[in-house]
Amino acid sequence: MNTNLLKKVFRKLVFPAIVKMGVHKTIIGNIDGVLNIYFHGVTPKDYTDVSGRHMQLHQFEQLLSYLKSNFQIIDMNTSFNMQKPTHAKEKFISISFDDGYLNNYKYLPEITLKHKIPVTIFACGAAFEQKEYVMWTDQIALMRYFMKNDYIEISNEKYYKSGPYNLKSNEGVSMYDLIKKMGPNNRQIFLNELDEKYKTLEQAKNFDEDYWKLMDANQIKELHNTGFFDIASHGMYHYNLSNIKEEEAKKDMFDAAALLKKITNSSIDAISFPDGSYNAQVIHQALAVEHKKLWISDYNNASDIENPYLRTRFGVSSTTNHYSNIISIHQAFKKYGI
Repeated sequence: MNTNLLKKVFRKLVFPAIVKMGVHKTIIGNIDGVLNIYFHGVTPKDYTDVSGRHMQLHQFEQLLSYLKSNFQIIDMNTSFNMQKPTHAKEKFISISFDDGYLNNYKYLPEITLKHKIPVTIFACGAAFEQKEYVMWTDQIALMRYFMKNDYIEISNEKYYKSGPYNLKSNEGVSMYDLIKKMGPNNRQIFLNELDEKYKTLEQAKNFDEDYWKLMDANQIKELHNTGFFDIASHGMYHYNLSNIKEEEAKKDMFDAAALLKKITNSSIDAISFPDGSYNAQVIHQALAVEHKKLWISDYNNASDIENPYLRTRFGVSSTTNHYSNIISIHQAFKKYGI
């Protein structure tokens, strides 16, 4: 049986049966504590042919109903302030969204009001300075989606479609990984060269804004004022902060925090590092710009578990089905929960 067929069998038959029988709950057993989960966007339409960044609204509400029935949903500040290990007597979940997509503003308020749940938005600051800013990850995803050939060529290197979303050279180098390692100047030169050749940013303006557009300052402020949304930082330009110079990382974090503080009239003491990328220098600079709650994807070293400023989050997939996500959340609770 091939891999794709096996996945379909598990998603459509095995996982639903496991969940309906309650077997999945034995993964956690009697462990109590807190798991922090995150998403990027929620949209009425299915955009998984472009990328896996956004979950469809009906699937998000279905998952939310399950979480409310099986966990206590708390805000991220409360979650962060739980000591490690928590010694909690219940199972808690906190929910956040990365990047600050416009679809968060359009669709989440009705859901949060209906279910009365707190949500944290980790917003990228660039959108508040540049109108119709397109994140670099979406620029590449849309370029791949629009491309007519089997490859994209830049600097005499060809990058071919690989898997559902990637672009790889003949040597197996991922374009995404290549860009993540670039500093600000090199990255902008590279992206400008791509756009000059493939006109992706121009094409994006005619593509559904639910996919690519980020919130502006007024929309972030409105969300903040509802009382259901906490606004935090995701940096300025979505750099992998451990891959750029220390002073560049500090400036990126400082500029984003200053903008968000001005917009919300509140202190910005939390940041989720883009792609969870961090090192000792990034932690030092984050603390220097008054971030005290540092959210990552996973610990780089076992010793980092003891760092009082670090907490992990688990990214929920938008490309699988409801039952698969339930099982993955239970597995993550055991691995990442505290």
